[in-house]
Amino acid sequence: MISEYLTRKGCKVKLCSNPNDVNGFLRIITLFDIVFTDMQMNQITGTDILRKVRAKDRQIPVWLMTAHDDYTSERAQSEGFSGLIRKPIQMSCLTEILSREEDIPSKEKDTRIEEEKKSTDKEKVQFPQLNALFQGDEEAVKDILSGFVNSANKDMDTLTTYIEEEDFEKAQQLSHRIHPFFSQLDADYLCTALRKMDRLRGKDQSVYPEWKEDLLKTVNEIRKFTADIRDNYLA
Repeated sequence: MISEYLTRKGCKVKLCSNPNDVNGFLRIITLFDIVFTDMQMNQITGTDILRKVRAKDRQIPVWLMTAHDDYTSERAQSEGFSGLIRKPIQMSCLTEILSREEDIPSKEKDTRIEEEKKSTDKEKVQFPQLNALFQGDEEAVKDILSGFVNSANKDMDTLTTYIEEEDFEKAQQLSHRIHPFFSQLDADYLCTALRKMDRLRGKDQSVYPEWKEDLLKTVNEIRKFTADIRDNYLA
């Protein structure tokens, strides 16, 4: 979603989804003006990204994006990051940072698109933040929703496996990763158990004995939510 948003703002974006992508990106790091990184990812952390970038380029800004409650701007900067962007991400914050770094093309800074594409009233009511973000561009909203449905269903399959295996730690890690995007879809009501799992990082399942039942209920609710999106907005 971030990539789509910034691309439509006139930025050139390289999205890295695995360590191999990161290594390829690092070989051409001098072609970029700024780096945004999550903290907790598969096989690599934001701190790893920062260290690798700094080994190649000492000046390029590296901003941390995270939902970790224990991170502050001061802590992020003390660890070497340029600053902190808290999840769920407000795109206006990205625009402000890029404008400060003079990365957004001048035409994006000085002008606004006066005529916006109009999405259906149903989509506007269901996803006001998403529609506002993409200025009512129905195609962009549907692209984001389609990607969300696919990834959410895969995540629910994975989360179900962790529940069946009673792997509390992996369920925590996945809960941390997936709950922020629901806020972008105005669906915080689905995230009560996911947020609770995230807040209990570093603790064992004895502090949350009903975690499996709560997460299974959440999985079912999210599957219904994604099915509704697929049937009513993407059909």
